[in-house]
Amino acid sequence: MREHPLLFLDFDGVICDSLAECMVSAFYAYFRLYKKKEPASLSLDYKEKFFRLRPYVRDGEDYLVIQHILEQDISINNQQQFDEILTTHKDKMALYKELFYEARTLIIRDDPDFWFHLNRIYPHLLTPFAQASTSPDVFILSTKRADFILSILNNNNIRFREDQVHVAWGIKKLDLIASILDKKSCSYAVFVDDQISHLVGNTDPRITPYLASWGYIQEEWRHQGVNVMEEEGIRELLKTY
Repeated sequence: MREHPLLFLDFDGVICDSLAECMVSAFYAYFRLYKKKEPASLSLDYKEKFFRLRPYVRDGEDYLVIQHILEQDISINNQQQFDEILTTHKDKMALYKELFYEARTLIIRDDPDFWFHLNRIYPHLLTPFAQASTSPDVFILSTKRADFILSILNNNNIRFREDQVHVAWGIKKLDLIASILDKKSCSYAVFVDDQISHLVGNTDPRITPYLASWGYIQEEWRHQGVNVMEEEGIRELLKTY
């Protein structure tokens, strides 16, 4: 009999603070690969504006839309406004995804130390996650490509099994968790993510979703009916695996 539920953790914003890397890769992808021309200058608050828009991102290609928003100086104040801009780019999103991953691949090839430096495992998770990573009941559920995830973990001396990394492309994360529970004949799962849209609307009583308080969240998300996981809570949870 299982002593604990299956545990699904998002990667970017839950395990890894990859915000700087996403900004660099998206800049490279949007301006060098897509537009074939870099801006002559950037505003002094470019980084701050990029970081402020990060909570609205669900998938990697969304980062190129952030570059467009900043380039055009479009005012975005909530998820709905961001999603409206995404809709106007819907015919380009497949290309954006391809270019985003191409940019990452080129950066890793040319300067792997720099790329790994930009992908920092959250300090409060480094030891407890490394210790829990050997459990067959701990999974990573992300929209990031598995090979990038495994490379970052390996660079931090965390040996994680490839079959424990699930990539949610073209499927809702909650639906993917439900299908895994069905396949494994398990009755319960905990899911921790930092994007509220991946957590709200859960109708499966087997899944308990949590919003990661340390991730790229908006303060109002704490009050949208989803349990909030604090840093101490995730450390204690991981100790049980």
